[in-house]
Amino acid sequence: MVGQTVRKPYAPAARTAQCSSERPRRTTGDPTGSAEFARLATGPVAAPAQQAHRAIAPFGSRPARCNSELAKYWEDELKYRWWRTIGFVMRLSTGLLRQRTSGPAVPAIALLLVACCLGCASMNGAGQTGFLPDPQAQRKQQVARQFDEKRDRAEFEAACAAWQRGDLAGAQQSLEALLQRNARHRDALLLMIDVCLAANRIEEALRYAQAARSGFPDDAQVQYAAATVLDYANR
Repeated sequence: MVGQTVRKPYAPAARTAQCSSERPRRTTGDPTGSAEFARLATGPVAAPAQQAHRAIAPFGSRPARCNSELAKYWEDELKYRWWRTIGFVMRLSTGLLRQRTSGPAVPAIALLLVACCLGCASMNGAGQTGFLPDPQAQRKQQVARQFDEKRDRAEFEAACAAWQRGDLAGAQQSLEALLQRNARHRDALLLMIDVCLAANRIEEALRYAQAARSGFPDDAQVQYAAATVLDYANR
């Protein structure tokens, strides 16, 4: 018929053949189609995706050249900020900001900054020299204290040995030397009281008893020795 469009009958087989021809064909040597997939992945379509991946790639996964350039950038940026801060402080101290601020405020701020810097420096210096103890001086003091203790112990033992032998003069001599260096030696005071009482020197015994009571008011043995001396004095 003239003027009428003749429709072709539906042919599913032809459409199937056409679709199959549009699909990527697999080669006999590549049954899984990995070669075709690799071609599509590296083609022009995949280029934007690869660029986006490189853009969002972390810092550690970038090439060494990119890392060095980024480090150089931040180094320059820190230097710029540092020198800008130093320049601002110098301008503030020299008075170039007086046009923007009031006159008395600028010198006050500059002096405040200088005082803060000097205060920090003095604190650091004092922490290194003044507040830290000297180990060598402490060691010398410790050695001297230990030496005095050993010498006092040796003289007291010598006085005890003389007292046990009945040598009152030798015991008194050792005790006087000990009490001259250390007047608060408790055991030496008690032994001196016994030596004075044995030698019938009551006044000296009273003096040593009073010294013992003043140095050790809560000591029961000292109180007993003082009471014994008072008993001898009242006889």
